[in-house]
Amino acid sequence: MLQIVNMQQQCLEAEALRGVIDESGDASLDYFSSKKNVVKGDLKGLARRGGR
Repeated sequence: MLQIVNMQQQCLEAEALRGVIDESGDASLDYFSSKKNVVKGDLKGLARRGGR
């Protein structure tokens, strides 16, 4: 049962990501910065590549 719930959450997250990525680089950086397990150094690298 736990695997089904986890898969459901991953699917919902993938749908949310699709919309964020389609919007703009700034929106995706804002989305990723709201996540607790994202390394700040990775966000800086994404920002440099995205021109933010």
